[in-house]
Amino acid sequence: MAETSIPKLRQEWERLRLKYGVADSPPELEGLLRNQRRRQANLRDLRDRLRRIQREIDVLETEVAGVEKTLRYFLNDVIHRIRLEHGPSWSPDPVLGFRVWQLEENGLHGYRQHWKHRSLTALCGSSNDQEDVPHTEGQCSSPPCGIYAAKEIGEILDAHSAIAVERIAVGLVAMTGKVVEHERGYRAKEVTVLSLALLREGQLHLTDDPDEVELLFQGIGLSGEWNTASNHAGGKPLARIIEYMNQQREEKTKWISESPREL
Repeated sequence: MAETSIPKLRQEWERLRLKYGVADSPPELEGLLRNQRRRQANLRDLRDRLRRIQREIDVLETEVAGVEKTLRYFLNDVIHRIRLEHGPSWSPDPVLGFRVWQLEENGLHGYRQHWKHRSLTALCGSSNDQEDVPHTEGQCSSPPCGIYAAKEIGEILDAHSAIAVERIAVGLVAMTGKVVEHERGYRAKEVTVLSLALLREGQLHLTDDPDEVELLFQGIGLSGEWNTASNHAGGKPLARIIEYMNQQREEKTKWISESPREL
């Protein structure tokens, strides 16, 4: 059974007092009523103060969020600039470059190893320090550790001209983690192949489909017919590769600026 409210009880008390001619209320009742009014007034005051404090908290939270956003931007900027100044290139976005692989029957082979997937993480075979790979000073081995990529597609094809007309794979790669910049290229911690051009005895295959690129690195699809109308290079396959790779770099640069975490 619900309790009767105090206002109703007071109303009933007044009715009975007037009905039966009771002149005065008991002293205890008056004391309790004064006590109630005083505490209700204090409670209203505290609630008003609490609302004002909450409004101040909301304003401060908005201001703190704005300051932290600006602070985060400047901290990233100064960290990026000081790391660039001291050798490694540290960027919130992937760095793009070009690589070449030798095309074998079982897959694609780099200078040091057989790539079995489109992504690879560098290790240093001459040092126990794997956290700072590639080592900036480059004294750990010869050549220094890291996954290599060139800045310009033409230069890397010129460097591999002896095999470029026979069996070669050329790729546009995204470098992440620590990236050490050199005059004509980079050494990176992590590399993912974004686009691939396969040239085999005059036949050319071009693709930037991530699933297909991954399968090709696994050796699946290497024996297929590549000389399709869409990929036909005529008598100038290297020129077609250079054109395609430069187009891909332009497209992927825009794509990375919009979705830098989606490799």
